[in-house]
Amino acid sequence: MLIGKTMKRLTLFAAPLLITLGWSVTASADGTLATMPHGNYECSLPGDASGLARVPVEDAHFRIASASSYRSKDGRGTYIMKGKVLTFTRGPKLGESYRRVGDNALQKLKADGAVSRLLCTRIGAKF
Repeated sequence: MLIGKTMKRLTLFAAPLLITLGWSVTASADGTLATMPHGNYECSLPGDASGLARVPVEDAHFRIASASSYRSKDGRGTYIMKGKVLTFTRGPKLGESYRRVGDNALQKLKADGAVSRLLCTRIGAKF
């Protein structure tokens, strides 16, 4: 039991420091709460064989910043990430949800929870 209390205290102390450094932090071993790597995320739809492999959707691009915040061309806001689902909780993308599909990639979810074709990929580190 002593080890569990020590680990909890260490997590409470270390988590803000790691987030400040831009590292992903989980609240528990099962990944209940997390953050995405900081940087620019470009969003695109699949293309076809006659043109581009991916078609950029510039209105969907955003940046993940510190303190669970983001920026888009329309303003700033916040997000929460529970498990593999990121949901924008404030700002111009309020209510949009994405499923993490890789270390640096998110796929947009439709209102009913189904996966859409829009894929957002981190293209740069901190800004």
